[in-house]
Amino acid sequence: MQPSHTPAPAQLAELLLSVADWAKSQAHARLARHGLTPARGRILTILADSGPTRVTALAQTLGITARSVTESLDTLELDGLISRVTDRTDGRAVLVDLTPRGSALITGGSHSKDQALHAIFEVLDEAERREFHRILSKIDGSSRASTAPG
Repeated sequence: MQPSHTPAPAQLAELLLSVADWAKSQAHARLARHGLTPARGRILTILADSGPTRVTALAQTLGITARSVTESLDTLELDGLISRVTDRTDGRAVLVDLTPRGSALITGGSHSKDQALHAIFEVLDEAERREFHRILSKIDGSSRASTAPG
């Protein structure tokens, strides 16, 4: 449905945030069906993508303290989703990796999340998705350029 007037920036922002919130809630609901919170899902996804990872590197990627990551890892380890081993190259460091159970869970959760996101955007044909991507990329690039330090 085309608006009869040019929407104001505030209207566009409100609509964008509304759609983003809805998409996020749909994706989170799908993850929850697999027993994953967004935070747990993010940790497991990072490990699935990067393989065995030091706790400090994981904390840096997540943008939180190593102590906070350790608390999350404790729960994931108790649930049998991750394992921790001493880094062979540095006996003081600990590597975290997915267990087979963790790998299977993140695969199922990611697939379910992807299905939810596909359902959200299936109302757009391929050309509309490309145009939507182009517009969002333009806004994203402009926003980042205007807030860059310098």
